[in-house]
Amino acid sequence: GSYYPLAMTMVSPVSMMLLLGYGRQLDVKGPRKALRNTTLLCISALALSGAAAAAMQYNASWASTRLLRSWTASQLVVWASFVFQNSYAHLLYAQHWSFIGSVFTPAQAGKYCSYVAGLSSVSSMIAGASVSKLVMMLGLPGLLGMAALSLTCTLLLSDWAYSLSE
Repeated sequence: GSYYPLAMTMVSPVSMMLLLGYGRQLDVKGPRKALRNTTLLCISALALSGAAAAAMQYNASWASTRLLRSWTASQLVVWASFVFQNSYAHLLYAQHWSFIGSVFTPAQAGKYCSYVAGLSSVSSMIAGASVSKLVMMLGLPGLLGMAALSLTCTLLLSDWAYSLSE
């Protein structure tokens, strides 16, 4: 059977756990460190998934090892990566809109937020359209590594933005 329905079912609870963790980090560490810590968690998860996928490409016997009843190691890695990536998108969305909302005045928000939302939609569309080509070029491990690298750039830029706003 397909593992897709179970993966889709798990996205909302995992998103909620990530958002609750982010909220706890906000209370304890403040917004800048909360963003840094949760983004580092996401980068680590992506890099770990990419490394696991690369290891299984390197050694096919690892990929076919049965772990959970009928699940192979490769199915488990792909499933966990899918659930995490679909879940952490909600976290990133909440974090970055929260930051934007905290640094803009109401007049600035009215002026610039529509541009940010529009640019986000266009960049998401371009990214979605290019994923299949990137997978063909880089493979799943390369795509996960590229996502971790992209998120690292986001972390550096958001940390820089926080330093400008403080």
